[in-house]
Amino acid sequence: MVLALLCRLEIGLELILSVILTVIIYGLSHREPFKRIFYNLLIYAVLPFVFAASVYSLFLIKSFDIMQKSNFIDIGFKNININNTFTGWLSGAQDIPGNTWIMFKSFLYYIFLCIFFILGGSIITYIYLSKSKRKRIAFSLLTGLVFIGGSFIFFKGFFTYTLQYRCLPLICLVTILVSAWRFIKMKNKTEHLFIVTISLFSLFLMMRTLFYVWAGHYGFYILVPGMIIYYVFFFKIAAEFIKSDIVKRFFRLGFLCIFILFIISHFAISRLCYLAKTLKVLSPRGVLYVFDNDRENRCKELIGFLRENTGKKENLVVFPEGLTVNFLSERKNPLYYYIYLPLDLAKAGVIDNIISDMKDKNVDYVALVQRDTSEYGHAIFGKDYAEPLWKYISENYILYKQFGPFPFTSQDYGIALFKRKA
Repeated sequence: MVLALLCRLEIGLELILSVILTVIIYGLSHREPFKRIFYNLLIYAVLPFVFAASVYSLFLIKSFDIMQKSNFIDIGFKNININNTFTGWLSGAQDIPGNTWIMFKSFLYYIFLCIFFILGGSIITYIYLSKSKRKRIAFSLLTGLVFIGGSFIFFKGFFTYTLQYRCLPLICLVTILVSAWRFIKMKNKTEHLFIVTISLFSLFLMMRTLFYVWAGHYGFYILVPGMIIYYVFFFKIAAEFIKSDIVKRFFRLGFLCIFILFIISHFAISRLCYLAKTLKVLSPRGVLYVFDNDRENRCKELIGFLRENTGKKENLVVFPEGLTVNFLSERKNPLYYYIYLPLDLAKAGVIDNIISDMKDKNVDYVALVQRDTSEYGHAIFGKDYAEPLWKYISENYILYKQFGPFPFTSQDYGIALFKRKA
């Protein structure tokens, strides 16, 4: 928990909130006195928070001048404002009715598969109990193949891989309710309480993508705890409602096949993406394969030009973002800020701080890349946002090299490299 607070504050706070709710559920279900509940909250939630806060305070004392420049609090508030273009898209809040329908459609598909596999398992059980030993094996296998095959047809026809996790918030919510009820009913089963904690944490973590949950973009790390609950739900939570061992085994087998189909679908998409990355970028840092398009070719040209025509000790700042260029060209960005997207520059004074930092650090080169930032509500750097910063660059730097058209003057991708005036 302390590590979560120190690495990603918002994730640490979500974990603490999950633990607090779990401690309260535990205390109320065991009818513990308030003092005991408070003691557990102190040990499991307050002390880790105080320890992390003390580490932060030491950093603040040593780096107060740097932290004054930071706008992470402002960015945090903007990231939870669904009226913001990027946040609205990421969370699915731009189309709540449509995304809610997709969420429930995905959930209904899973319910259908549950009923379908229970029906198949029940028929196999009937065959197994009513037929002779020789016939029951053949008929059971045939029935199993029919139902597994039917689920494959349903999957291919309706259940695309993009729907896999859309109902994950509902699955987490159901898991919380069922596991909490089972824990209260069987007080010695602490595993249910652990599942409640992970489910709560998963649900809080998914709030940023609540109506548009998928295994891409932020989902690569936001979904990780939720994926654990996803498999626990079908293999354990839902399966435990089934009394018959045969039905339960067939139910798990059916979902195992569905999950394998999902894995194959994701693997196929990844494979196609990797096969399409044919452009080779050589660097002392290593070899990188990227898509062979205008953007990647221009970036490759820029990296090669920097390595051949600039000194290794000279520095470079890429606007509005481009740390990959710094890394592969081995040209350091000396500024405190290293990303210059609309949200990062939103707080008053940030642009002034960047300009002051550029003066103090004597930035040698500036690169402007054609990064469309429409998802953040402002498309063009220097025109729709960061005008004072672009003004400073244009007044103090000269165009040194151009790769493709000048950025934002054409649909084709372009990069402009500027050199500080003597």
